[in-house]
Amino acid sequence: MEWTGRCERLPIARLRDPLPMSSSYGVEELWHLTHGMRRLVLAESLRDTQRLQEVEDELAIACRKIGSINHLLYYMPMTYS
Repeated sequence: MEWTGRCERLPIARLRDPLPMSSSYGVEELWHLTHGMRRLVLAESLRDTQRLQEVEDELAIACRKIGSINHLLYYMPMTYS
């Protein structure tokens, strides 16, 4: 991988499995490579946080529904025909 002096979007797989490190990489190349990896980790972390919040919201809704069902089952007077 050769640094061309311009920003490029690398495929995520390339950032997850970077090429073997070489002593020929310069400081600028290494900075850009690690910066890209850091951005990937932060983006994935944000997605994980958002998904966790969605699951927590879904759980809260399910708990309210279960509470309503329990109320109907145990606190409503029984009517016999």
